[in-house]
Formats: sequence, structure tokens, C-alpha cells
Amino acid sequence: MLDPNTFPRPDFPAKGDETPDVLYHAVGRALTYWEIAEQSYASLFNALVSPQAPLFALQRAYGSLAAARGRKDMSAIAAEVYFRDHPHEELEKLVRRFLKLYSDAGARRNELAHGIVAGHLNPEAEQIKFTGYYLGPSGWNSNKRDEWLTAKYLYNSQMIDDYIDKVGILANQAYSVSKMLTDHFIGLTVKF
Repeated sequence: MLDPNTFPRPDFPAKGDETPDVLYHAVGRALTYWEIAEQSYASLFNALVSPQAPLFALQRAYGSLAAARGRKDMSAIAAEVYFRDHPHEELEKLVRRFLKLYSDAGARRNELAHGIVAGHLNPEAEQIKFTGYYLGPSGWNSNKRDEWLTAKYLYNSQMIDDYIDKVGILANQAYSVSKMLTDHFIGLTVKF
């Protein structure tokens, strides 16, 4: 299973990409993989609320919330009730771990979705100079830039590809956790 610290904000890359197009492509793939992970988390929510049967209405309700934080909070509350009624300490810890991974991966997703591809100056480079194209925060985003307008994050395409790989694993493992919840509900032994 994924380490709980799989999705920290990465360090600044030493070098950007030679052209912006590779970043545009990587961001599109990252957002697609994130939506696949969202589908797995909808299944996880479904298993917490209705482990005896998948209900399309539950997954649609889960998807009706615009903010990932609301979906995560709703899942955490559902987990409290599930484990009150069907105790399993190890599985409960695993669900909490996957909800944290969801939050952390979602924070990185937001950086990718709301970033701008440009020839950013990399403040971590040996000399502050143009070192390629990056995805970074817009100039007006005061939450993602300091008072000197220094970006709090920059991604090159390799870093985005690494994120994509991890989100793909997250999606598969989150779906497996939803299966474990159903197995536990019907009385099967849960294998970790």
C-alpha cells in the first residue's frame, strides 16, 4: 500500500522543459488520472454507506459535491458509522490513511489544475535565470507565492509524470480498499 506521505509538495526541479507543449500534455494526463482516482473514491464511499450493494445514486451524490474536501469529509463521517457498526481496527486505519492520501493527492491536483505553464524563473537554480518551462502558480495567487512573488511550487513534466504514476496506484488501491470493506461486511476475511 502507498506510504502515507506519498504526495508532499515536491522540491523545485533543477531544470524545466524545453518546450511548453510537453507540460500541457502532462497536465491533461494528470487530470484524467485524477478523475479515475475520483471514481475509485466514489466506490469507496459507496462501500462505506452501502457495502451490501453498489448504488449508482450514492456515487452520483458523492460526485455532486464540487469540492474534494466535502467528498473527503462525507467519506470520513460515513467511515465513522461503518466502523461503529462493523468494527475492524486495521481496516479503519487503512481507510483513514486513504482519506489522507486523497487530501494530499488532491492538493497536488489543484496545483496542476490551477497552474500556469510559462518560462518561470527557478529560485532554486544556481543563478536566478531562465531554466526552462514549468507549471507554476499564477502571479496573482497570493496563497501560492510569497510577498516577493516567488512561487511555492514549480513542476516540470517528469514531476507530473511521477504524480500520474502515483495517482494510478492510488486509484487501484482505493478501489481495493472498497472491496475490503464489502468483504468485511459480508463476513469474509480481509487480507491486507
